[in-house]
Amino acid sequence: MKNLQYDLLELQKYANSQAPLTSIFIPMKMNLVPFAIIFKTLTDVANKLREKDGYPIMKFETPLWERWKITGAHSIAIYYTDKMIKIVPLSMKVQPRVIVAKSFHVKPIVACIESHQENMLLHFHNSGATLYRISVDSDEIIESYIPSSTQKRGLWFENISKSTLNEFLLFIKRDVIEASNGKEKFITITGLESSALSNEKFWADLKLPVIYMPDSLNSGYPRNAIALSRMRLLKNVDSYFTDLVSDYSKTAKSSDLDLTMVCSKIINQEISKLYVSLEDIYFGEIDPVTGFTKLNKSQKNTKDDDILDDLVELAIGKGINVHVVPRRFMPEGRALLVS
Repeated sequence: MKNLQYDLLELQKYANSQAPLTSIFIPMKMNLVPFAIIFKTLTDVANKLREKDGYPIMKFETPLWERWKITGAHSIAIYYTDKMIKIVPLSMKVQPRVIVAKSFHVKPIVACIESHQENMLLHFHNSGATLYRISVDSDEIIESYIPSSTQKRGLWFENISKSTLNEFLLFIKRDVIEASNGKEKFITITGLESSALSNEKFWADLKLPVIYMPDSLNSGYPRNAIALSRMRLLKNVDSYFTDLVSDYSKTAKSSDLDLTMVCSKIINQEISKLYVSLEDIYFGEIDPVTGFTKLNKSQKNTKDDDILDDLVELAIGKGINVHVVPRRFMPEGRALLVS
């Protein structure tokens, strides 16, 4: 998540650029359509918009396509100018899309930052134990633990004294508590084949919800447990957005909104929260000083941008709480809400 926050700040520095900025989004799984074809189709659209406004077309080497296929991400965002290119993995599925404008399209990044959740997974295996941090799109090893006496044949926890085992588990437990940073997460403990390892009383003072999940002790990588942990995280993300938008009905001021009015309220800081649909796009131009907005049915040139994305960036700059929400969670499928 820290990387995404850094990416957002870096991309916002290019806002109001004189040269056009291109934002491309590609989901990692597109049934039978090859990644390279989707990318070429979207860059062709971008080049037509660039040519229309007198800018040279941009070409990319084929080998780059494979490098951009980041393992674990649900989608990727490709941001580029004439002088830079930045690839951002996203934990949410975003439909294929290209926008060429005076600022980068950042709504998907804002949505991923807001909905980011993670848990920990402690996997006991034949060599000892490994502590992972799991998110929707990635997993990383926090620490690996090898008990002091593993020379004897058989499972290591059956060949060491009870006091040594307790000392070993206490050391791991201290690391789990430290890694949680006091945040509300859950931990999955897996690969268990010993009552000594799965003693619920021993793990009770973690002050984290503990889930015990069978997985192979023979495997150094708990693939099944990680997959199930991710499924649980995805359910948590859905619950988060449901609860978030349910709060709107308690504080809403208006739901059928004029874009110029909303922009004016953001400029004058007359609202505290802005809810914007992730998928909806309203192409047009916006005056960040007066708040006047002009809508078009589609993107006609590089002066057109997604007004909803512009409102998100404007609100962030004004210190207003911004929530980019998948459309299916927005009340009555609306694209914009304020409170």
